[in-house]
Amino acid sequence: MVENKGTAINNKRESKKNKKPKKPDFQKFIKTFGMQVFTFIISLFLGAVVLYSARAAQTNLLPTCLNEQPFNDITAAIKSINVDFNIFGTGDSIKSTKINFPVEENSNLIDKGMFFKTLKHMMDPKNPSATGFSLFFATIFQKMIAMHFSVSSSIFKTINSSLSELFIILLGPFLYLFSIIIPLIVDMWYFLYVWFSNLDILNSQKHEVKINANSGKRGPAVIGKSVIWKKESSQLWSIIYMIISICLFVLSILPILGLVFAVLFLLMYSIIPYTTHLKSYFATDSTKSYGVLSVFKDIFINKTYIFMYIISIFLIMDAKSFLSGYSALIAFIGCLILYFFTSMYDSNKPTAVEHITPGIAGYEVPSRHCKPPPPVHEPSLMDRVKIAAHDIKVDAKKAVEVFPEMMHEIGHAAKDVGDVALDIIEIPIDGIMDVAETPITLAMDGVKKIGKKFTNEFATLGKTGIKDIEAGVKDIASGVEKSSELAAEAKVAKMQ
Repeated sequence: MVENKGTAINNKRESKKNKKPKKPDFQKFIKTFGMQVFTFIISLFLGAVVLYSARAAQTNLLPTCLNEQPFNDITAAIKSINVDFNIFGTGDSIKSTKINFPVEENSNLIDKGMFFKTLKHMMDPKNPSATGFSLFFATIFQKMIAMHFSVSSSIFKTINSSLSELFIILLGPFLYLFSIIIPLIVDMWYFLYVWFSNLDILNSQKHEVKINANSGKRGPAVIGKSVIWKKESSQLWSIIYMIISICLFVLSILPILGLVFAVLFLLMYSIIPYTTHLKSYFATDSTKSYGVLSVFKDIFINKTYIFMYIISIFLIMDAKSFLSGYSALIAFIGCLILYFFTSMYDSNKPTAVEHITPGIAGYEVPSRHCKPPPPVHEPSLMDRVKIAAHDIKVDAKKAVEVFPEMMHEIGHAAKDVGDVALDIIEIPIDGIMDVAETPITLAMDGVKKIGKKFTNEFATLGKTGIKDIEAGVKDIASGVEKSSELAAEAKVAKMQ
């Protein structure tokens, strides 16, 4: 047993003696080191993308409200703030580059997007080709986009407030993957929710209504016309749409559609984050723009130490693996010389000091209150009264305009009767009784017809005016009654 152990030890010694030293592989060293450097540069670029997106999300400019641009024509009321890049130092010596994202310019930029314009066109009741189906799908897309940006904005805001600039840059690839996977999953399931919750939109029909362009102001109504969407109450069609939707869900067609649209929004707004399209400028010089490429450039200029530390580790490890231990030692000594005799590894010494000013802007997120889109209503009670009064005025004006024309027709008829009478006089006496009967009858019929037409015109105008007045009075009475009830309830509540 002891002999066997001794033999094994001797064999091990012999194998070590016979083992030839590994030949340096410079080609593999250069190839591996080059790939590692290239991969790290891509990683830094993704870190720059995430950092820029995090700072952009802090401004709250992403379109998350359905009642504002680009989903509506209302401009977002958001406070303009500065955000920080290239943060150096601590305490009183802290400094950074302040960047501003103009609210109005970016809101208009987002609103000009072709996809958003197409959706608004599909929902516009004045669009002749718009139907309940186009309104349904456009509503789904708008809500999905708003949700997509809400999720993305929340992710980037959390990254912005939770991680330092250094960690955001180093963890860039992982944060980037997280920022595209989570919205993808949410979008897919949210599609199913908005599909089933908005089926009643399919019953929408266009309705033309009179509007008061002077609504809410004193004075007479300024009448105009508008087209609005109005949901028709059709239980039969609602049940049919629901049954069809359930069948599509059971057959996995709806989930597949949800995945398709989620991937579409991923390609449109996440692979290249939509935040990178926003415009930003130096707070110290609003004529100079600042974007993702500027962030990437500043990482190399002002944060050289990040690159140097990682590259030094790659260099020493690859020298040990593909060259020799002596080569790794030489690489280590070279890095130490650079560390002690240059500023390449200094984390608090920015190379480019342009636009870097004392202090930081902070992490304030301006408030943005999202409210549901304002519903399109028919005219209010007071507007309906004003519109009815306007219609009566118009009808009376028409009657006044028609009256002279009627009197002119009566004059012509009287003249015709006179001409007939003269013709009768010229007829011989013996045939007067036979001839007179026909023109007299014609004259009487003409007078009756003219009188009847005159009477019918005024009766029609009168009935229309009376009906409008009665409708207006009923509306006023209804409003007064409701006001009295509310006043009585308030009085009772006060007594209690």
